[in-house]
Amino acid sequence: MAEEGKENIEKFNGMNFQRWKMQVKDYLYQKDLYLPLVGEKPKAMNVNEWAILDRKTLATNPEVDRITREEVLQEASRSPKEEP
Repeated sequence: MAEEGKENIEKFNGMNFQRWKMQVKDYLYQKDLYLPLVGEKPKAMNVNEWAILDRKTLATNPEVDRITREEVLQEASRSPKEEP
């Protein structure tokens, strides 16, 4: 059984980055894993809590293989930066 909300995330195929990114971002907000998207550790959070949250966020989409991750990083570096 798929985790609630995860079944709605399309597999990244190299052509659907913007849509995939939106779906992943929405999922991360639903699961309260969005803080690493902001990029700065909240002052009230200790380093270990931040590291765990960051790792959980990275692990939310394991079906993205190594090659796809590289493609996502390349595409993200070409995309304009936006606020989470």
